[in-house]
Amino acid sequence: MRRSISDPDGPAAGWASDAPRRHWTARLYDATNLVVLLAQLNLLLIVFTLLGGVVLGLAPALVAAATCIRAARRNELHRPFQTFARTWSAQFFSANAALLPLVLAIGLLGWGYISFSLSGEGASVQRIVSLVAFAVATVMLVWATAMMAHYELPRGRVIPLALRFSLLNLIPSVLQLFLIVALVYATGWFYALPLLIGLGAWAYASVTFSLLAGVEVTERRSDTRRYLFF
Repeated sequence: MRRSISDPDGPAAGWASDAPRRHWTARLYDATNLVVLLAQLNLLLIVFTLLGGVVLGLAPALVAAATCIRAARRNELHRPFQTFARTWSAQFFSANAALLPLVLAIGLLGWGYISFSLSGEGASVQRIVSLVAFAVATVMLVWATAMMAHYELPRGRVIPLALRFSLLNLIPSVLQLFLIVALVYATGWFYALPLLIGLGAWAYASVTFSLLAGVEVTERRSDTRRYLFF
């Protein structure tokens, strides 16, 4: 269940734990379950993005993945496939209404960067500007999907809030970029990685980091509403 954006409840589950050390077999079991979950998320992201024709399928697929990841962190994810499919269907119109402009902007900026790169030295400034804008928009998309999974947000506020999170959390935003670069770099060594587990691993790491470093942190602030509604 997502929180209201002004929910004053205390810290979310999973932030800290005083539980005693567990046996290595239990940790191995958890690690195995995590790898299986990453592979499942990877498959679901690809299938449901394609199911929506890529452009219309990406935003609800990312929100569905973020919802599954948030539930997994709270030990509430029991049927990943059903949860993902149900969330994708329920969020199809709202996710596209909120995030489609950002998805289109990322696509156009990526295409512009490639075009300017092929134009030679004369387009170096345009290439740098398009790359920076592409990076900012991509980080905003990561923040936005985590926020939509965690809060019940008005559609028109998602992108402005994602921009605010990106600018006010510069170090986490830079680390988000590092995760994307790491995936691209790893793909250069193993081309099948995104098809097997790479996308799922990136989504899990990015969403988890977004929740821990930014989204859930706002719940610990006494001025949450002022922080989120600027």
